[in-house]
Amino acid sequence: MCALSEFCFNDCRFTATLVIAVTSMSEKTVYLMRGLPSCGKSFKAKQLATNGGIICETDEYFHTQTGEDPTKYNYRHELQQAACDWNFERFCRAVDEGVTPVIVDRGNSRSLESQRYVRYAVERGYRVELVEPETWWWQEIRVLLKYRRLTRPALYEWAEKLSEMSRETHRVPASTIRDWMDGWKWDLTVDDILNFEPEPEPEPEQAQQEEIASNADAESTAPAPIATDLIEPAEEPLQESPILKPGERSPFL
Repeated sequence: MCALSEFCFNDCRFTATLVIAVTSMSEKTVYLMRGLPSCGKSFKAKQLATNGGIICETDEYFHTQTGEDPTKYNYRHELQQAACDWNFERFCRAVDEGVTPVIVDRGNSRSLESQRYVRYAVERGYRVELVEPETWWWQEIRVLLKYRRLTRPALYEWAEKLSEMSRETHRVPASTIRDWMDGWKWDLTVDDILNFEPEPEPEPEQAQQEEIASNADAESTAPAPIATDLIEPAEEPLQESPILKPGERSPFL
């Protein structure tokens, strides 16, 4: 007799087949990699793909689709959108074929680009998870990012170090890494990406009127002379506080 916990149908063999099918469907997974350059995202992605998975990496476009040597990274800024579309098409094919897991190894964040990956996967029955590297330096950096109001000096030193580490691969400037650090959301969730809505851009006429009004205010409001001898010295700025240096263990860990 078929147990009620197994969906009691007349044919228990059909029940077993149904349970297996439901389990297989629920196990289809998309992993979105998170992390800064040279922190171990690609290494972790390869670990996740060992059991028949596929890695969809935007940067692969600049290895295989540009230049003559696929072993070299031939980045061209004007082809960035083409690279994004190429990677998304590969991702869609993998999802449509039911491949699991599918690992999206790119800069995933609260953006329309990440959102289209999540929506496509969720609408086709995939579970989506965010995954970060496991290297010791990323474990420190991620804590510094969480408390970056206090740890920005150490973060910026790490930006220089990560840029140096990336010279053999993607050659990411330290200034770009600092920008990513400043905008990093340490507690990002899949729902944040799925529900992301960009701020609407102002209408051209409205933007022009605001600019004219701003310029008029600036011209009509002349700054009063300041008696510099009456100004009290400001507090020491946070960016000069040597709270943590690269390699030092974070007190938050």
